[in-house]
This record gives sequence, structure tokens and C-alpha cells, in this order.
Amino acid sequence: MKFMDKIELVVKLKEKIAEAKATNEALALQLQALLDQIIANPQNSPAI
Repeated sequence: MKFMDKIELVVKLKEKIAEAKATNEALALQLQALLDQIIANPQNSPAI
């Protein structure tokens, strides 16, 4: 996966989180926390 594709994927996830916020605040918070963990994990850093 190319670097720009990875950025696009993160942006899409952020958009989905924003959509979820409108209907389900708890789910949106869980998704945001998960995304933050994935990005913060040093093992994933080269992949993201």
C-alpha cells in the first residue's frame, strides 16, 4: 500500500467516526480511541 493510500484510509476512518458521532457517541469514542492506538503503536508506524 502506498503512503498516500494510507493517508486516504485514515481520512476515511476519521469521516466514519464523524458520521458515527451523529448517531452513536459511545461507538465514535471507541473508534477514535482505537484509531489513536493504531497510529501511536510503533509497530504500525512504518505501515501508516
